[in-house]
Amino acid sequence: MAASAVPAFYDTYLYVLGVVFVALLIRRYFNTIKECVSFSSSTTTQNDAKFAAFQRKFLLIYLIMMAADWMQGPYVYRLYSYYGFSRADNGVLFIAGFGSSLVFGTWAGPLADTYGRKNSCILYGITYALSCATKHVNDFSVLMVGRLLGGVATSILWSSFEAWMVSEHNNQGFPGEKIGSTFSLMYTLNGILAILSGFVAQAANDYFDHPVAPFDVSGALLIVGTLIVWTTWSENYGDESRTVMQQMQQAITE
Repeated sequence: MAASAVPAFYDTYLYVLGVVFVALLIRRYFNTIKECVSFSSSTTTQNDAKFAAFQRKFLLIYLIMMAADWMQGPYVYRLYSYYGFSRADNGVLFIAGFGSSLVFGTWAGPLADTYGRKNSCILYGITYALSCATKHVNDFSVLMVGRLLGGVATSILWSSFEAWMVSEHNNQGFPGEKIGSTFSLMYTLNGILAILSGFVAQAANDYFDHPVAPFDVSGALLIVGTLIVWTTWSENYGDESRTVMQQMQQAITE
């Protein structure tokens, strides 16, 4: 294949994937609307309004925190390369981040259950914001600390927020079948958000002409999201009768 034909093939392939993706999002959106309509007939208008308010409160935070994560991904390698690190150095930093997520991810659930899902979500915002701050320092050791913090934060992002939502949904007495509509909106909006976050990150990079700019935007979102969680969310826990070690032992034996 000629070199000039590669970009054209890539663009065509990308456009086709984009059309398919948008079609799937539209289909899921209408399916979600149908579910919400079918569920509304089984509850009072007051309960519907209360559930909608709860759903909006959770989705607002969830999407803010997810946007902060999406903005960073495409620019991690680019930033390290900009600072002059070799491909091998990049590999070490990436492995450290994934390794941190692997190790802490095992403990993220039990720790959140024991010490509180709200506290865990706040910890996500703090650790990830600190990780963003380290990106301003062109030093391997500092960037390594940032990668380790990022790995911890990622483990929390993909566990504690959903756990808080499910527990709070049940605590407020909402019908169990309605939780599916929240999950549908989470995944549908998150897919759209991933694309929009990429555009925003690119715009920040182009405007400031530096690959650290997307991390600054991400850090700002993390601060805002953490403050909202701190001031508006209630706390909930898992099985408080068992310690973290007891939960880990049960997970191993089962």
